[in-house]
Amino acid sequence: MPVTLEGRELSALEATALRISGDNWSDELCLYHNSVDVESYLDHTGNIVSQELLPGKSVLAGLEFAGGRHSDDVVVNHSVRQN
Repeated sequence: MPVTLEGRELSALEATALRISGDNWSDELCLYHNSVDVESYLDHTGNIVSQELLPGKSVLAGLEFAGGRHSDDVVVNHSVRQN
């Protein structure tokens, strides 16, 4: 499923979005990857990167997914279809 942020479509490296459905139900999930609060990180040599160089958690605004606008980095839309 497509995900956009401030009008720009995000790549699979930036967000994962999918729809899972079965008999009489459907769930839509979106995980925005760039807002993870990094506590530790190893560089290419396997050494821990100092705290000052770690990226901070991104502030998310304007994530568009499944017809809605969101500010959360994890979005779950659950719908049950009646027959």
